[in-house]
Amino acid sequence: MRGHAVGLGFAAMAVVLSLFLHFDLKRDNAKRDRLYGKPETYEDGGEIDMMTRSQTDPELQKRLGLTGMSAKEIEALGDRHPLFRVSSRFLSLCIVSSSSC
Repeated sequence: MRGHAVGLGFAAMAVVLSLFLHFDLKRDNAKRDRLYGKPETYEDGGEIDMMTRSQTDPELQKRLGLTGMSAKEIEALGDRHPLFRVSSRFLSLCIVSSSSC
């Protein structure tokens, strides 16, 4: 009986932490949308690869505050890139898998 309570406690803690992480990352995405604008999408809903475009487009670099950075420096920003967003699908994969994302 006690082992089940411990297991249930850990499962409940995982749910609470997952919900916290979901809403925290959603808030972070909204903050990035306010600061840099929403990433452009195609008409079918797919996202345009603006992170790659930001390496060569001077107007986009200026809007995102990336002027003066080389393509390698922009690529090295990773999740600190102004256009980086965490999607729910990515978050679900991180929660389900035991490996680091």
